[in-house]
Amino acid sequence: MFKEASRICSWVIRIYRTLVEIDKEVYTPHLVLSLFNLSWLYHDDHNLEAAHEAITESVGIGWSLHMSTSRARQGTFQSPTFKIIEGFGGNPGWHG
Repeated sequence: MFKEASRICSWVIRIYRTLVEIDKEVYTPHLVLSLFNLSWLYHDDHNLEAAHEAITESVGIGWSLHMSTSRARQGTFQSPTFKIIEGFGGNPGWHG
């Protein structure tokens, strides 16, 4: 059953790879999650080499997505926690 599920998941990944070319920002998180799910299917099927390959790609794409979005948001995003602490007169730069 894991083999059939991994085939379907591989098909979904091919679709997401195509969609990422159309709109990277929207579909990359779905690709990352699908690769993660595929790694678990391979793991449960005892195909550890394929599981390692899928999770490595998932983490790599996820990390690059995180870095690109955090750079884009730098200076424009404040967390709600920051605003709450600031509202109570606290020092939002204090982390201790």
